[in-house]
Amino acid sequence: YRQTAISWAAERGHLDVVNALYKKGADIDNRDKYDRTLPYWACSNGKQDVIDYFLSNEQNASHKYYNGRNLLFVATGYGSLDDVKRFLKSDPNPCDDKRMTPFMFAVQKSHVGNVEALRDAGAKPLLKDNAKRSALHYAVESHLSAAIIGRLISVGCDVNARDSGGK
Repeated sequence: YRQTAISWAAERGHLDVVNALYKKGADIDNRDKYDRTLPYWACSNGKQDVIDYFLSNEQNASHKYYNGRNLLFVATGYGSLDDVKRFLKSDPNPCDDKRMTPFMFAVQKSHVGNVEALRDAGAKPLLKDNAKRSALHYAVESHLSAAIIGRLISVGCDVNARDSGGK
């Protein structure tokens, strides 16, 4: 991925190392070959103190990565509920390059707490991605609980909808 020492430190949550490398001139605008930034590496591993450090040093939380996903996506799929709540101050329904939303991604990753936080923040569970898959498709595929699937149905997810592959 062409990571640098500071990106490795960010990923592992070593704030003291991140700070020391930054003070010695490490590039905090560094991006890997997929355009992932240092806040991405920290967020994908739930390292809140490192995320705070980068955001306080003017790193952009809304930067989109190679697939059109921002830190809200990263938090919903890999981060903590606290991270999701932090990044929910902006639009809860941004779409990636395949028109997947953070809500769909949280459902796909089976993060029930993140699903509920997104829903409470105004995420739209009826949206569909480019393959015409809804959150309900992802919920069934991810073996989410009957309670979550029931909630998706109760808000109007079409139980007979087919994706572009006919499933």
